[in-house]
Amino acid sequence: MSDWIAGQRCASQGEPTLGLGIVKDVGVRNITVLFPATSTQRIYARNKAPLKRVSFEPGDEVRDNQGNSFLVAEVKEQNGILFYLGAEHEILPETELDHSLVYSRPDEQLLAGQIFKPKEFDLRVNAWEIRSRSLSSPSRGFIGARIELVPHQLYIAQEVARRYNPRVLLSDEVGLGKTIEAGLIFHQMWITGRARRVLCLVPKNLVNQWLTELYRKFNILFNIMTAGHAREIEKTHPGMNPYLTQQCIIQSIDEVSSKPQMQEQVTQAEWDLVIVDEAHHLYWSRDVVSEEYSVVQSLSKSCGALLLLTATPRQLGLESHFGRLKLLDHDRFDKFEAFAEEVDLYTDLADIADHVLEHRREGLTRQIEALFPQDADLITQAEACEREEADADKAFLQSLIDRHGTGRMVFRNKRKVLSGFPARCINPIALESNRYYEDYIDAVRDKAIDVFEGQRILAGAPAFQSNELDTDLTDAANLLQRAWRQDPRAQWLISFLRQQSDAKFLLICSDKMVVLALQEMLALAKNIELAVFHEDLSLVERDRQAAWFAKDDGAQVLLCSEIGSEGRNFQFAHNLILFDLPLNPSLLEQRIGRLDRIGQSEDIQIFVPYVKGSPMEYLYRWYHDGLDAFVNHLIDGDFIFEHLKQEIFTIFAPVVDPAVIDDFIEQSRVLANKVKETIEQGRDRLLELHSFNQEKAEALMEEIHAVDDDLELKDFMDRVFDLFGVSVTDSGHGDNQIVRPSPHMFVESFPGLAEDGMEITYDRNQAVTLEDLTFMSYDHPMVQGAIDLLLALRRGSTSFSLWKKAPQPGILVQCLFVLECPSAQGLALEEYLAPLPILVAVDQNQQLRPDLLEALKDVKLDKGPMGTLQQQRGALGEILESLIQIAEEEARTVADNYLEAAETKAMNSLKEEYDRLRSLQQINPSIRMEELDYIEDQLNLIVENLEESRMRLDALRMILMVPDRG
Repeated sequence: MSDWIAGQRCASQGEPTLGLGIVKDVGVRNITVLFPATSTQRIYARNKAPLKRVSFEPGDEVRDNQGNSFLVAEVKEQNGILFYLGAEHEILPETELDHSLVYSRPDEQLLAGQIFKPKEFDLRVNAWEIRSRSLSSPSRGFIGARIELVPHQLYIAQEVARRYNPRVLLSDEVGLGKTIEAGLIFHQMWITGRARRVLCLVPKNLVNQWLTELYRKFNILFNIMTAGHAREIEKTHPGMNPYLTQQCIIQSIDEVSSKPQMQEQVTQAEWDLVIVDEAHHLYWSRDVVSEEYSVVQSLSKSCGALLLLTATPRQLGLESHFGRLKLLDHDRFDKFEAFAEEVDLYTDLADIADHVLEHRREGLTRQIEALFPQDADLITQAEACEREEADADKAFLQSLIDRHGTGRMVFRNKRKVLSGFPARCINPIALESNRYYEDYIDAVRDKAIDVFEGQRILAGAPAFQSNELDTDLTDAANLLQRAWRQDPRAQWLISFLRQQSDAKFLLICSDKMVVLALQEMLALAKNIELAVFHEDLSLVERDRQAAWFAKDDGAQVLLCSEIGSEGRNFQFAHNLILFDLPLNPSLLEQRIGRLDRIGQSEDIQIFVPYVKGSPMEYLYRWYHDGLDAFVNHLIDGDFIFEHLKQEIFTIFAPVVDPAVIDDFIEQSRVLANKVKETIEQGRDRLLELHSFNQEKAEALMEEIHAVDDDLELKDFMDRVFDLFGVSVTDSGHGDNQIVRPSPHMFVESFPGLAEDGMEITYDRNQAVTLEDLTFMSYDHPMVQGAIDLLLALRRGSTSFSLWKKAPQPGILVQCLFVLECPSAQGLALEEYLAPLPILVAVDQNQQLRPDLLEALKDVKLDKGPMGTLQQQRGALGEILESLIQIAEEEARTVADNYLEAAETKAMNSLKEEYDRLRSLQQINPSIRMEELDYIEDQLNLIVENLEESRMRLDALRMILMVPDRG
């Protein structure tokens, strides 16, 4: 309609839920419409306004703006304004109609002319189908993680996340992805609504790493809590517990454990999930506990789920290990002496497991009868093993894991058990010294009074300022400048990179100032493309630099300060240059770990340039000869550092007698070997078997791969972006796209879309490699938000369409029913009770037409003739009513079958798990009563929610079928 007049009533075809609009102003080009019911005003182009004139007919019942009912007997028009006359000659001008008057039922909306394009109906059906599948998918919560699909990580995450309030110790070796495992568990609990308040307690130096990991990989932005932030909250909101102001919080455990008030506040806040990294620092003995342990102990008594992470679960001895298990289940681990006796049994269990795996079953039953005389079921399974019955070995080992040891609470995978790790090749670069470099070392050597200052010395001359040296400022400046220009490592680096122009190199240095100096020096060299990565850059700029390095035609070298070894993975590169070496062995492992990860496709070449006779040479020898830390994975760097952190300064002392260094290296070698032996002696074979199940992991991976390979999501989001007016352009990189807000959007903001836009990809491999891309998946907040927006605005809820070249003439009605169980949301019952869209087609002869429903998948429908709809409104209303009733009967049959199948599925899976845990609880006390109660509650909720399920008509499309006359 183009001849609008102020005062006329209309409805938005794009946003019918706004209520009745009233035309306020009609300009030459624009029309302004106010929607009083929602206090919304819209300005439309006059000749393209997506508005439908609202008019009622005799027999319709309406309301005035006082809420009084009014039965229309006659309609008259005067000066473009409609006047409704009642039976008693009452008069109701359209300007006084109830502002909230809308057609709520799809059939009412359709007959009133509030219709959407045919493609919007299809999009609505697709949205419901996607929602139903994603909510019930076993990969829900896992599929959206920006990670490579690693079997053992997915297995642990699925195994833990399905439990009620899981309380476990994740203790995979360094580089195997404990952070990813914890993130997957958190994300699955977050997506399913089982965790809404989450606390991460981590060492101070890992706060930013965790913040980055959780945001980049799982799309959840945590808030960092500090003492300063807490004070600001308390100033602006007196009496407010600062931990209650945010849902997801990361904090340094060092800080909270040192401040009694924060300890009290964090304990009083209720948490659904608490994650504690580097849990080996939680020291417990029968005589004393650490402050950090006390904090987590208080939290463990009130929180729901608890995840403890450590790569060295028994590094401080059996008592501390017991203390951490005590945090997970105080009732199960209440006496250390009893636990110590159990541990003595693990050697026997490990031998039994090894014998079964090696098919040496003779005497197995006798061993089990001696160890567990009361366990009749296990004895029976041992007998089946000895008889070599099919699958008996597998069943026996699973029962052994279920019944004995700490398997349910502890997960630990080791590199030597898993596959996929490259070799680490060390390339020492011994460089000749010069007097300028030696002058620098002489001038700063005495400053090695602690680790920080010692690290600056190793980094190089730019790490120091002139006023820090005990000499004339001019002389000091000249000394530092000469030392840097003549630093043998820098001279070697330029020559080396020129010779290796086809390879990518990650260079890590401990000091930002040295990184910047290297950037300046290398920028003057020709044909060396650089990217830089340091703490003064914003997260966005770091992403851009990392992405530039990741591109095939991007930077040859990425210059990183120590922050480059935190939370970033560059396994697409295979060459690492350690411009200096860290004094803490765990930092060295972190640096190498940026490349030495699952997914690395080639051997890693590690280059260590050092000046002969310098502290760097002695440090290199310590790592290589004493700790074997370059070629082999160093298991417990923190423990070694704590024991040798004073002696390590030997490398800075003027060494007259080389034996001083040799003795230190030998001392370190003995300690490192002792640590390895201690860890190996504590090996728990059942624990290893429990921590990884290849079959279950592959099943989940296949599910995720199938979804990744399906192009449906991209097609769906392309149509959603088009519908809501989001600007989409090709990025020039494969199928990646740039999405931005546009002036044509009819919503104020699109879910998850930044003002400056973003580059998105549906390719997991690209998303893992290029961290500046947004990885789109069914779990992504933008996808979920888009579906919510589409369904809430009722886009596509009605359609009147024309099917040209139809197989027969007549009318076809498509009814979209949705079977919902509203109370299932957030109860993690969607696996069984996801909303079910049911699409039914009925023709004018009241016949169900599944054949035409199938045929329509390949048909492009046109808009139906609105004149026909308006002229035949009465007759069409009668037809619709009868066809909808027939469709509803068919949908009810489908719904009943679905509900019956849902109940059967739930009862089979949950009851089977309940019976298994119930019987095992008699033998293995690590099975908590809360888990059994949870499953029982789930079963009851299933029954209750099945009874509350309701089916409703969500969308309706009437199609005029016109055969091809030719």
